Amino acid sequence: LGWRKPCYPLADEHVQDVDELYEADLWQKYGVGNDPRCANCMMHCGFESATIFKAISTPKDWATLIKSGAARKGGITAA
Repeated sequence: LGWRKPCYPLADEHVQDVDELYEADLWQKYGVGNDPRCANCMMHCGFESATIFKAISTPKDWATLIKSGAARKGGITAA
């Protein structure tokens, strides 16, 4: 599947490369003042930090992440 784009209630889409999530024009489409559907939104952003914290909580977890190929210079990617 890859990485989920921002705001899955509006657009349940994925990208294959995590670097695509850092493109400024992607984030400019969402948020109060950018999309009228976002005016009263109370939804979390979709980033689940607990997953990342677990993935790097011990040296063994770090090693597993690196061996899987998910950790690279540009960040943690979908393995």
